[in-house]
Amino acid sequence: MKPALSLFFVVLFQFLDQAQGGCGPSQSDIIFVTDESGSVGSYNFQLTLEALRDSVALLDIDSGNVRVGVMCFQSSQRTIFHLNAYSSVSSMQTAIMNIDYRAGGTRIGSAMRFTRENMFLSNKGDRAGATNIMVVLTDGVSNDNERAEAALVKAAGIVIISVGIGNNLDVPMLIDIAHDPSHYLQTEYSQLAVTLSAFVQSKVPCPWYCDTGGGFERGGDLSKTSSINSNSGVTYILEDTSSSITCCGAVESWSLYPKRSGSIYLQIWRPLSGSSYKLVGYNYLCIHSGNINRIVKYIVPDNERITVNDGDKIGWYSPGQEMIPYTSTGSNNQRRFSWGTTTVGTTKSVSSYSSINAQFALKLNLENDTSDLWFVNSGRTIHLYDNAAPGTQVYTVVNGQRTQDILTRTMSDPSGKFTWNSNSGVVSTTSSLVNGQTYTMTFTAKKTCLNTTISGGSLSVKVSNTPPRITSLPAVMTLSENQESSKTLHVLTVADDTDTTVTCSIVSVDPSSATSLFSLNRASSMSYNLLLNSNPGFDYDTNKKYEIKLSCTDGKHSPVYGYFKLFLQRNVRPELSNIPVNGYSYSASSRSNMTDFITLTATDPDNSDFTYAFEYCGPYSCPVWMLDDSSGLVEYNQSMGGWWKGGFNVGFSVTDGKTKSKTKYIPVHLTGYRYGPSYISLPTQHNIYINEKIPTNQYLFTVTFYDLDVDALTVTFTITNGDWTYFTIKDTTDVYTSNTQIDYESLSRTSYYIQARVSDGSSTARRGFWVYIRDINEAPTFQTTVYTVTANEGLAGTQLTPYPPAYVFTDVDATDSHFFALDCGANTRYLSFDTSNGALSFGRAIDVDNGAPRMMSCKVKVYDKGYLSDTADLYVTIYDTNDNAPRFDQQYYTYSISPGITPGTVVGLITLTDADLTAPHNSIGRVWFENQPTDSNGQNYFSYDNVTKEFTVAQNLSQYFFGSYLEFQLKALDLGSPPLEATANIVILFEPTTTTIAVTTTEKPGSFGNDAKNTLWMTAVGMGGVAMLATGGYVAFKAFSGASGFSPIGNGPINVSSAPQTSDPAVPEDQNRQKKPKKAKSKGRDKVFKDSNMV
Repeated sequence: MKPALSLFFVVLFQFLDQAQGGCGPSQSDIIFVTDESGSVGSYNFQLTLEALRDSVALLDIDSGNVRVGVMCFQSSQRTIFHLNAYSSVSSMQTAIMNIDYRAGGTRIGSAMRFTRENMFLSNKGDRAGATNIMVVLTDGVSNDNERAEAALVKAAGIVIISVGIGNNLDVPMLIDIAHDPSHYLQTEYSQLAVTLSAFVQSKVPCPWYCDTGGGFERGGDLSKTSSINSNSGVTYILEDTSSSITCCGAVESWSLYPKRSGSIYLQIWRPLSGSSYKLVGYNYLCIHSGNINRIVKYIVPDNERITVNDGDKIGWYSPGQEMIPYTSTGSNNQRRFSWGTTTVGTTKSVSSYSSINAQFALKLNLENDTSDLWFVNSGRTIHLYDNAAPGTQVYTVVNGQRTQDILTRTMSDPSGKFTWNSNSGVVSTTSSLVNGQTYTMTFTAKKTCLNTTISGGSLSVKVSNTPPRITSLPAVMTLSENQESSKTLHVLTVADDTDTTVTCSIVSVDPSSATSLFSLNRASSMSYNLLLNSNPGFDYDTNKKYEIKLSCTDGKHSPVYGYFKLFLQRNVRPELSNIPVNGYSYSASSRSNMTDFITLTATDPDNSDFTYAFEYCGPYSCPVWMLDDSSGLVEYNQSMGGWWKGGFNVGFSVTDGKTKSKTKYIPVHLTGYRYGPSYISLPTQHNIYINEKIPTNQYLFTVTFYDLDVDALTVTFTITNGDWTYFTIKDTTDVYTSNTQIDYESLSRTSYYIQARVSDGSSTARRGFWVYIRDINEAPTFQTTVYTVTANEGLAGTQLTPYPPAYVFTDVDATDSHFFALDCGANTRYLSFDTSNGALSFGRAIDVDNGAPRMMSCKVKVYDKGYLSDTADLYVTIYDTNDNAPRFDQQYYTYSISPGITPGTVVGLITLTDADLTAPHNSIGRVWFENQPTDSNGQNYFSYDNVTKEFTVAQNLSQYFFGSYLEFQLKALDLGSPPLEATANIVILFEPTTTTIAVTTTEKPGSFGNDAKNTLWMTAVGMGGVAMLATGGYVAFKAFSGASGFSPIGNGPINVSSAPQTSDPAVPEDQNRQKKPKKAKSKGRDKVFKDSNMV
């Protein structure tokens, strides 16, 4: 095992060193030839798949530089997937882990031939310019012409990596078939996932970046200054090996030894196909006379650095006489041209030139150029409305690049809704956006050199939508109760910044019985007409106010609401306007039949359509009639010439269809007669019934009387006990309520007798009537309008205190009964409510730690038996309790460490949380160890920091040895009341000092041993392991104790209890000493077996 482990670390370190040295991406096509013969077994085959999964994760697959295929072999061969099957690591890993296992023989030669003939093919994904690599994995011996087939594979240009697993191997054969001995790896299944991935990656070829650090110099020798030519306007290109550029990077600086002053263009040329070169870039330098005959080093500014590729050439152009000296040599064949000034990007033929064998005093220094570009203002989030039209400019991504860089700039947009102009940097929309979505684009800049990604950035566009706004509400309108025709009450207007059409509707009408009276019709895309339908049948006394709730939505947000209120105006009573105050007096002979008596007129501010009517005509037969009740024309229907009576009295009224006027009378006096006063009208059955709360100054009745003599009459009224508190007389004869509101409950009496007395000076008439006041139901009223109840979180049925709340309300109706209703919105579901007394309890279990509300704002209503109500605010407070114990993220922690581990080393992280919502319940008060051994000073060997969550070695552990283990507990107590406790079990396994690996497992110790499939081999291996450990331990003990005088019974290294040791005089001294460390009887892969599970 040690050689394999050492090889693993060597391979790993070699790979890491190479990666840091500047290895760039390359194209490789790799096929894993995987052994699935019977010697592998299903368990080890699964380990092989895990190794393949981890190996492809380290390869440059997502960029397309590396392709991977997989085949499996035993007696026969099968293709799992070809090189062109998967282009992403994640999809390839899924396919690998789904490979099934098939047992059989081991035929390695046939497997290599199958792979060469059937998988390394262009139509299967093999690329002409890519390096072909075949990775052969086996754990068995084969006799299948492997060496001959390996020769054919190598002849086809395929590099073979051979991997031997375990000890039953034909190692010479595996070394022979490999590309060379360095391409052979021997390992174990237990290490395969680590060693295979590192080994394969180390063998994937790659080009190199120009060195970082000290730089990478190319060019001539600054000491070669013996000669200089006098040519003017010439261009040189250096073709010698030491001047050729063999890496990818950028020009960091130029060094030269000028012998003349003037201008010089230091150039980089790139060979093209044939005999053509292209000028990639140049740096202009002006040499002052003070700088000649000395070494001049020019540091190129960052924005002027020239990007170079493998194969580029160094050159320069001098407009004047040559400035760079040289020394003649026999091998450095340089080229000179008379091209004159050349612009960047120009292609020149180099087939005709002057040759000079020389080394020039000019060189350049190159540096790695893989991280010099960036998207300056990326990483932003832009907010955009969903009504943004295609073509809308979203953002300008600025890239700070060098002017001479050759770049490929791309944007990745999974949504396909954006486009990017890589030149201007403008990102624009290409299609409509979806409200609520966040679109993320990534930007990449690549150099042509190695196709290297040198810059990346991102841009997020968050799409939103504004809700509509009702701009015309709230609104109020007053309308007469006489309204009968359809009418537009209101134009509902809506504004929306992002949508052009909204949908509105009537949500409700209060009272709900009036819903059919109103309708809403669309007027435009953003407006509606609120209509009163025809024949609404309004009645002011039944309902005088209507509240209409309207909603509008754009289909993307919750509806918005507005309210329109319609108030009715009581119909104004019409009045007869032309009744003569003193009536008529004339001779009967002057009035013949069909003579006009009067044409009635009326006034009404809210109507002009009247109907007139007779109310009285007497006390004898009536000599007049109503010719037209709509025009009010009244005529005599007989001649008064033979009228033998002294006169008559006639009364009229007018109605507007809603309300009738009070009756007015016209007394007609015929000369020659004298009569006493007489009453014409009193209330029906001499009684008037009114309700309490009747409006003040409300008209009740008109007492009418007449005197045929047309005498002056005097009218007086009396009332029971002279109490005119609630009534008054207007216009001599009209009975009204007074300015004092009638409240039934405060009345000393509920009936009043009113008597009218009329006198003409000679005789008097008296008549009276009763006014009865009726009680009506009145709403209860909260005297306290805010109430609070509280409870601790708990189970359903938990009562909230006070129980019930001490509601304070009054109801003037002494005999009323009452009940309650509760509305807490969406939170009502959490509560149970007793409607008889308003008491509250939990309707379900409430745990504020799991999202239940801590505060609820509710409305409680009290109703009387007539369903009249009043509303108060009720606030519910739920207190958090300590109902969650602290919790470690695992119940068991197992760590494998070396006894020589350094104190202060963090072994692992142990997360401790408390799910309670509030302090102090969620605060950790105390964390401590139990049963942890201590050193001679009573100090714990391990410590735990609850802030950083770090479990750390606190003391030197060198007294422990391989195979021993510790078990102890880490406990925590929160600050809640009562405090709750958590426990984590910790197992420390001591491994050899060559391995320092901390393993944390979430599995409960012993779970592996409970698997019936593992019982037999565990038993055999465990028994053998016990015997070997016992023998080895005894030998080690004898050797160690003999050499150092170490006593296994004396000052032992372990005390698994944190309690102080006691000494019992009755027990032998040796038994009072600490026990030697326990030895782990068996250890499986990432598992610990103990107690009844040990084998």
